[in-house]
Amino acid sequence: LDDMGIQSEASELMSEPLGSPHSAFTRIEEKVSDSNTPGSSNFGDDVLSGSDSDNGSDFEMNELEKEDEARRYELQQQRLREQFRKEKRQETSKGIFGSGGKSIGSSVGGFFKSATKAAANLAKEVSEQHGVNLGVLGKNSAPSSRQRETLKRIRSQLGTKFSCENIDHLELLKRVWSKSFPEEDFLVCAPQWQLLGFNVDRVEEDKMVEATGVLGIRCLTRFAQDYSGDISHCLAESLPLAQVLLRCVHVLSKHIGIVDGSFQRSRKKYWEIFNDQAVFSRINSITVHIALMERKVDSSLSVKDMVRRAVGQTKHVLDEGPKDIEEFKHIATALGIQI
Repeated sequence: LDDMGIQSEASELMSEPLGSPHSAFTRIEEKVSDSNTPGSSNFGDDVLSGSDSDNGSDFEMNELEKEDEARRYELQQQRLREQFRKEKRQETSKGIFGSGGKSIGSSVGGFFKSATKAAANLAKEVSEQHGVNLGVLGKNSAPSSRQRETLKRIRSQLGTKFSCENIDHLELLKRVWSKSFPEEDFLVCAPQWQLLGFNVDRVEEDKMVEATGVLGIRCLTRFAQDYSGDISHCLAESLPLAQVLLRCVHVLSKHIGIVDGSFQRSRKKYWEIFNDQAVFSRINSITVHIALMERKVDSSLSVKDMVRRAVGQTKHVLDEGPKDIEEFKHIATALGIQI
């Protein structure tokens, strides 16, 4: 290399960025080519030495060695890239699913972007580990006639004004009270309702109740049934449970297309889960529980942030196309969501 003037060139190559072996070999080849062009000091040396065939063989061997070295280098770089991606996926999944005491969704790029990317990367591994065929459970399609009828009834509840004058509505409220204040006599108008997170003493006058109708109170009743321990926790920690729950009802019903009726023409993977009318309140209960778990991880979260993060995770589970609530829970658990 010294005779051909390439030693300094080799030093420059040491500073080349990784991942460019071919460019390095190309530059060496150019030097070799230049040294055998007319006018160069080494031009015709092989002819003068009388060993034309031997030098040709040596040159071919050098070329093969360089190609082999380039392939080895490229394979090494590929392995390094794969290792980097694997570590990055693990790091991202920890940030999303709350490992190490970090807040869920704390990874770079924001919760929704990170959750989608990480879940996509981990789908195959999770499928094999938990026996859930993520990403293939359903396919985009319009709701069936049965599913449309179920969603219409849910929409009707959303648009029905809650009234304590209605015996059925009042019964829902009594069930919430019995789970929240089991040692106290039921009262339609009482300060205890504000302890539960309503803005006024009389539930039917709350603005969020007006916005979510009977559906909102039905969802609250279901949550009291499924997660009575969370109600005690909210009362002890002065968390506005009713605000969190009714906001979840509003955001989820809007996402699914219940608010504007767009579900009738929307093609989604998750319509099969809505063969059961009660499934909306059950999904909402799980979403509220996720929101409360978020608050346990990060006590600085506002109600809005709690709902945003929790609904984001629920959306992702729905996008996998679960056919019933048990499969919904299975997928959520497989993705590391605490339900």
